[in-house]
Amino acid sequence: MNKKSLIESIVKKISNNLLYEAVTDSAVNQISRFIVNQFKKREPGIEDFILERAEEEITIQVSLTLEEVEDFNHPFSIDASSEWDEIDILIEYREDAFPRHMSELVAEVKETIEHEMVHILQTF
Repeated sequence: MNKKSLIESIVKKISNNLLYEAVTDSAVNQISRFIVNQFKKREPGIEDFILERAEEEITIQVSLTLEEVEDFNHPFSIDASSEWDEIDILIEYREDAFPRHMSELVAEVKETIEHEMVHILQTF
């Protein structure tokens, strides 16, 4: 492989990785927004999100369950799991902790979704 071909190959890989991250970031932001908006309304929900990757289209179903817990030591707790094309999120929370702890919840929701998306994308 000559130097020019090697450079072109590296540039292509970097470009593909940047595009992949942009698509993934967009999906993470959309899903996080859905969860936070549902939480603000205190409504559970199920929503489908489409992730387009290369020439593939993946539909990811997000299921949100909310549970108010009065006798809880923390403002909230997030439990998540993913399998194939589904993400299940459970948020347990103390009502009196909000809106004071909303920014912490938003950050943890985003981190949780990023983590679950890694698992989902490993299967495709």
